[in-house]
Amino acid sequence: ITIVNDKLSFTATNIDSNTSYYIEIPANVIGNTDYSSIPFAGITSKTDLQFTTVDTTPITFISYPATNSDSIATNTDIVLIFNKNIDIDAGTLILSSIYTDDINIPLPSSSVTIYKNIITIQLTTNLESNIEYTVTLPQEIYYTNTLGTKVYLGTGSSFSFTTFDNSNPVLISSTPTDNDEDILPSSNITLTFSKNV
Repeated sequence: ITIVNDKLSFTATNIDSNTSYYIEIPANVIGNTDYSSIPFAGITSKTDLQFTTVDTTPITFISYPATNSDSIATNTDIVLIFNKNIDIDAGTLILSSIYTDDINIPLPSSSVTIYKNIITIQLTTNLESNIEYTVTLPQEIYYTNTLGTKVYLGTGSSFSFTTFDNSNPVLISSTPTDNDEDILPSSNITLTFSKNV
């Protein structure tokens, strides 16, 4: 606590963001130095001196596909659920893999829906099967706090998932072939598919 003339100052500790507080001062604990020596009457009501701290909560999110999940369909959507209602300055979400070219998805764009705290990305082409992909979020995602200040996601936000081949098997060839004639009754019938069945 610092007292200089008519000013008493102190720094509060363990103050949370986006939280309402009040100040109470018991009667007679603050005196004065003038000739009257009449002490301060105090602040005894919780409603007399209130304040609310600004929201500086970092942005967090959960994703579908979940981090490090596998067996994800190649035609999956990507859904991001944030702890705040968010918006975005122009940015790019990057879907990358060591086996394929990067997929750059502008945010916002026609394949991206932003509603309150949810971003839904509908991929315009299927992903490759049995590939680990990393999704890197643009740092331009933000929410606006009570002071009207943008609080940005920042760099380094990403997650990974692995796809699997969810396409239906396709018949490639057969023995006998379609419309074959004079097939011996004892012949084996063999069907060859595009994948293991």
